[in-house]
Amino acid sequence: MDDKRLNDLLKQRALIEEHLIWLDAEIDAAQGGSATTLVSSGIPANRLKDLEAPVEANPSLTPIDDPNPNLAVPDIYDELGPETGSSVNEARRGCMAIFAVAFLALIALVVWVYIKY
Repeated sequence: MDDKRLNDLLKQRALIEEHLIWLDAEIDAAQGGSATTLVSSGIPANRLKDLEAPVEANPSLTPIDDPNPNLAVPDIYDELGPETGSSVNEARRGCMAIFAVAFLALIALVVWVYIKY
């Protein structure tokens, strides 16, 4: 069991060292240096480049402009209509009713087990 833990720790150390090398290369690239150290060591500069789709290719990833970012939640409820506020209260009451029924069922089960056994 100790051998397995030691192997796991060594794997984690190797992964962290690889990540630190990648971080150093990214910092160098951001500061205007080149990532030639990664290419010479055999580690690709960015492993996610092949997996990521460009933002232009996927329009669902483009940010949506909010017409008024300062809207508070009650203001949104006013825009959606008066029935929105009541539906929130109805959902709250429904959750409380479900909780009460489940709690009563649990109490009934406990009483039944107590009486039966």
